[in-house]
Amino acid sequence: MNCRMQNAECRMTRAPRGAMRPARIHPSSFITDRSPRGISLMEVLISLFILSVGLLGVAALIPVGRFAVVEATQSDRCAACGHAATARIKAQNLVNGDWWGFNPDGPVTAGAAFAVDPLGSSNFGGSIARVNYTNMAPALAQQTFIFGDDLLFDIPEDESSRPRGLGIDGTVGPPVSEGRYTWFLTVMPSAAEDAAAANNGWQARKNFTVSAAVCFQRDLTGGEDVPLSPGGGDMTAKFLQFSANAASGVERDDWLLVCGQRQGGIPVAQWYRVASAGTAGGTTFVTLHGPDWPSTYSVGQVIYMPSVIGVYTTTVALE
Repeated sequence: MNCRMQNAECRMTRAPRGAMRPARIHPSSFITDRSPRGISLMEVLISLFILSVGLLGVAALIPVGRFAVVEATQSDRCAACGHAATARIKAQNLVNGDWWGFNPDGPVTAGAAFAVDPLGSSNFGGSIARVNYTNMAPALAQQTFIFGDDLLFDIPEDESSRPRGLGIDGTVGPPVSEGRYTWFLTVMPSAAEDAAAANNGWQARKNFTVSAAVCFQRDLTGGEDVPLSPGGGDMTAKFLQFSANAASGVERDDWLLVCGQRQGGIPVAQWYRVASAGTAGGTTFVTLHGPDWPSTYSVGQVIYMPSVIGVYTTTVALE
């Protein structure tokens, strides 16, 4: 009897089939990593290599940034000098030979292009004449053709102090121009006035295309202009070829003065900027950007002046 009752109690306490039994969790399962792994020497070396490459890239940007700042400053000063020059040309009537004492019909062919360069001594390869002002004092010529806003200043190390002006001898005082930016003129009389000028002389010429060539650190003693003789190309397409040895210094963004002749053998000259320059097989190929070159114009010498960094052209009409 007792055995039957015990068996019955056992059957009553036994869990039914299909019921969820509590899972047994061992305490060691809560330990995810008994021995954490450190950084190996190889990983440290790879990290240092990647970091050094990044630092070298940052260091390489410093001189590039300085060069970009210098280029931007030079372009800004060039533009300011060019705009000031074109304003002076009109305000001071610098193309009027009656005012300033030059007669282009005398030293140059009637109606021909010429250059007005009071500071320099370039002969422009003999392709165009160089004319000076006989009624302009040297002091006035320097004041006119030297950009006056290129001033000298001393920047103190103390950022709270203001910059101080410097004289030409380096003493503190009113700032003076450093004289690095200068300019000169090239003048093209209008071909439409040839007939009137043939009867009435220089006074009949009223319209001119005038270019102010801005120079940076120009050698005013002469010998800077390099005459080049084209060995091929088509100027109407603004494409020329030169000997690689002669045009070795010509690079992109340089300026070239293309000289030639129009009908009647009258010299002409126009400025062009180098859009691209490349050398192959001993020949330098140059593509130019600038005004149209009429098909009736012949091409003579091309004058290369390394110091010219900008050319600003305007039309002047004398009253």
